Amino acid sequence: MTLEEFALDLDCCEELMRSMESCQNYRNELLACKPSRSITKIVCFGLGTLSHVDPFWRTRSLLQTAMVIVIMEVLGHKLKKTAAGGGGAIPVPCFSQDPAYSDLDKEFLASRGITVLEDPKGFLEVDENTLVIALAPAAPVRQVIADLQWPGAMIARVVEEGSEMVLETEMVDGVEHPL
Repeated sequence: MTLEEFALDLDCCEELMRSMESCQNYRNELLACKPSRSITKIVCFGLGTLSHVDPFWRTRSLLQTAMVIVIMEVLGHKLKKTAAGGGGAIPVPCFSQDPAYSDLDKEFLASRGITVLEDPKGFLEVDENTLVIALAPAAPVRQVIADLQWPGAMIARVVEEGSEMVLETEMVDGVEHPL
């Protein structure tokens, strides 16, 4: 895999995410939400490697990463509304921890504004102004977070045994890409 292939695939997943009605509804809910604490950073756990050779796991990681980028954008616009002055969205610091990340993953994620942290540094970044995103990580993230520091908000999902995701792909210039 190359950085260019990562970019093409992630752009496809972002476009898919943005076109989904559920994503639009979620985006609107986030913009309308008035939390008691200001969310000023994101910490993700277990998004998965973008370098995975299995299309199912690679697509899962791409979709989760695309969702994080959409959330970064929404929170950036929300912070802009609460900050004095004008200009564009305020960049929201985003960190991600996953032991499966390759050097190529780390370089690519950095190019998209996501800083990769080694274990346990992701947990140490969590404070009361953090949005934690943990979509089916292998580690017991919710339990560890509960023992350390309560975040401002958390998006977490427990994968039930036997659940599956349907994967659709298309061929572009001889390379298979997720739809």
